[in-house]
Amino acid sequence: WLKLFFSPAPLAPTRALWCEAAMALYSACPQTSCMPGGSCACGCTCDGSQKQGYSAEDWDSYNVSEEGGQLYHWWADWIPTPEGQQWVNNKRWEARRVVDGMIHQWGLQTLQQGEGVIEVGGDPGFVAVELLRSGIRVTVVDPAFGASGKQDAQTREYLHCFDNTQLRFIREPFNQAFV
Repeated sequence: WLKLFFSPAPLAPTRALWCEAAMALYSACPQTSCMPGGSCACGCTCDGSQKQGYSAEDWDSYNVSEEGGQLYHWWADWIPTPEGQQWVNNKRWEARRVVDGMIHQWGLQTLQQGEGVIEVGGDPGFVAVELLRSGIRVTVVDPAFGASGKQDAQTREYLHCFDNTQLRFIREPFNQAFV
């Protein structure tokens, strides 16, 4: 499953290679984590069928609906408040600890090899920022990236400093169709 975090240099991994290990982790639905609405924490529906997820277009359409717009603006209006900034600071601290743990476990040079790290579900970008600050390339796979209203100005500005050789976004659902 380490293929998820880095690819051997100098090979450029395909999307299938990136996902192979991660999907293997969720290949069988234990159906022990069913939540209201019939979905399971492993990404399946509780009847065992594969849930397809939402596309970037679905998220963009939702955000222009009345409900989606209200939710987006709730986050976007709350983030600049003192409470929102405390949440942002806590999330930055957590992201730094996650990246430090990865570096401790696998080593900085290993994580910097190949195409770097894939972050699945990476909105609002705190882990991506910490990976980039450590000199590690990152690909964020999240159909809702930038569509939730959770990203603060500092994170957004920092991420805009990188081109697609260091930071890539794939706004697609991370499901079997993605592989």
